[in-house]
Amino acid sequence: MAKIVKTKSGKYHTKVFCGFDARGKKIEKSITAPTIKEVKRLVALATIEEPRTYNNLTVREAYERYIDSKANTLSPKTLKEYRAAVERDFPLLLDLRLSRLRNEMIQTAVNEITATCSPKTVRNKYYLLESVLKAYAPDLSLSVRLPQKIKPEEYVPTYTDVRRLLDAANEKTRVPILLAAFAGLRLSEVCALTPNDITDVCVIVNKAKVDGEYGFEIKQPKTNKGYRNPPLSPDIVKECRAWEYFGISPNTLSNNFRRLRDQVGVPIHFHLLRHFYAASLIDKGLDMMTIMTYGGWESIEMVTKIYGYVMRDRQKDSRVVSIYSDFKQNQKQKKKTSVVS
Repeated sequence: MAKIVKTKSGKYHTKVFCGFDARGKKIEKSITAPTIKEVKRLVALATIEEPRTYNNLTVREAYERYIDSKANTLSPKTLKEYRAAVERDFPLLLDLRLSRLRNEMIQTAVNEITATCSPKTVRNKYYLLESVLKAYAPDLSLSVRLPQKIKPEEYVPTYTDVRRLLDAANEKTRVPILLAAFAGLRLSEVCALTPNDITDVCVIVNKAKVDGEYGFEIKQPKTNKGYRNPPLSPDIVKECRAWEYFGISPNTLSNNFRRLRDQVGVPIHFHLLRHFYAASLIDKGLDMMTIMTYGGWESIEMVTKIYGYVMRDRQKDSRVVSIYSDFKQNQKQKKKTSVVS
């Protein structure tokens, strides 16, 4: 689908790819409607029609058709990333017809981007390509070797880290840090807050500001777990109500936080403050369901996968460490017994 544009009449217009005719010529359908939402609905209906042949599609056209078919179900941020991926991810493949595509060509394209991208990035790019090919070239047998996963560096900000950030924070960044470290809010959720979301006892989390096709927009949480009301201390409530930057741009907040962390020498990104929040709840002995409720995680498995490295029982750790001291104590007792006898 081409970009949706506003016409002189005030309506919105776009074109949608609908397949090929018998001579292999591209078929496009013009769509005009009073609202962007209506245009997207009509696009979805138009793309339900099957093209006369998929074999004539290029990889680029298959990407575009796949993304258009998902436009009404993807988040604005994901949709924008997918559209950018069309020209960016596998340039060696884009102009090839699906009928000419072979497994070794895909492997070569994967090998090319492996030299400049992390294993996680390569996998994400390939999984989108794989979805496209399964939809439009289902007979193609895919057998691609991907780079080995690298275990991410495990780090949880300490009390010292958070204190240093707060001590040096300016009026734009201090409240967001408080909300992330002591209420578990994501950066996008902080930027979507309004003064009415701060109550006497908690913060109401029910939206996020994300980067979409047409700039930043407010959207609802991806899952029901994203709706939550983490409690706030009276001191944080007071600071939040005096904050003058509700509706701050995610880019502005991200850039301000980046400068702050470099200034104080705390090498973390904003999202890691949620790690601090999770670790603090664990240290307080809260049960897993409560942690999920306050932090907005969808499942216990998700929490343990992301924060498993902070969930070690310190008492159990102490017991493990004490094995050697117990062993030494046991040896001393044996020596005393043998001397007495």
